[in-house]
Amino acid sequence: MPAPPAPRRARRAPIVAGLAILAGVIGTIGWKILVGTVAVGIVGGTLSSLFGGPWDKLPSDVRASYQQRLETAVGKRLDGLSNTAAATQIETWLKGGFIRLDDHKLVRHLQLEIDALNRVAEKDCASFGRSSVGGKSVDSETSQTLTASLDQAGIVELIGLNVDAVEAELRGSPSAVHASDGMSGPILQRMLANLTPTQVQTITAVTSGGSPNDHDVCDMIRGIYRGASSLDPSSLAILARVDVDLQ
Repeated sequence: MPAPPAPRRARRAPIVAGLAILAGVIGTIGWKILVGTVAVGIVGGTLSSLFGGPWDKLPSDVRASYQQRLETAVGKRLDGLSNTAAATQIETWLKGGFIRLDDHKLVRHLQLEIDALNRVAEKDCASFGRSSVGGKSVDSETSQTLTASLDQAGIVELIGLNVDAVEAELRGSPSAVHASDGMSGPILQRMLANLTPTQVQTITAVTSGGSPNDHDVCDMIRGIYRGASSLDPSSLAILARVDVDLQ
């Protein structure tokens, strides 16, 4: 009798999920890649891909270049879809494409996320933390606020990485590379050891439906990502890959 297929891993926030499991916290932890809202309009066969307000902060020449790259990569794949369905399809391509990117690009993606998280007001930081750790998608307003908090160069780079991801997924190359639990486990353990008891308690409170205050939630989620700053380059690259791996 053939062996039964391996169970599919639940989609969750990999970094936070690993820490929560190690801390003995039970629960599914949701994650949405920090890209800003992707609003899609199709007029006369032309794809207009807008990353919410941050898209408007791009220099006009950069915006035109990204627009052209997306139109070339997507072709007619979105023809006939509603705006909602097209946006969902683009997000699917993003999720599949990020894990195809090289270590350098993924490390920059993680660094930009951390930078954005440290720039926003405490309430927005807490909103991101509650959603990420509480098993919910980060809402569009919070996602756009985080992205828009970056300086212009950061926004250009972050949206550029999203364009890279869409292109990689639709091209089908390079191959997706996943970090194994054996590679990521020791890194997550080191990060866990650097959290304060209050931060660990806040993870537990959020995942169990509690209502910790904005300060504690923001301190918790910033603390999780702050642990990346002390990692060696090899470990940071593994962590960055875990962070986007939603398979």
